[in-house]
Amino acid sequence: MSTEAVAQVRQHLRLGHRVGLEYADPRRFKAGSWQSGPTLAATQEAEVLAQIEQFLAQHSGDYVRLLGIDPRAKLRQFEQVIQTPG
Repeated sequence: MSTEAVAQVRQHLRLGHRVGLEYADPRRFKAGSWQSGPTLAATQEAEVLAQIEQFLAQHSGDYVRLLGIDPRAKLRQFEQVIQTPG
């Protein structure tokens, strides 16, 4: 995972946001059709990063998007593609 993505995770955890993930295979990515992944319940940085790394390994052939979610407003505050296939 890039240092930029790690910094985004840190920032969102500090703000009290949840971290979520979405994924898409190359065909779905071209169509803009993302599939929901987990919203991570963990709030400790090391645990969240470990869960993200595990998800990236499970979806190594997919695009993966990181989400920052404000739990109070139930709104996405941030989206960033953190993995591309190949």
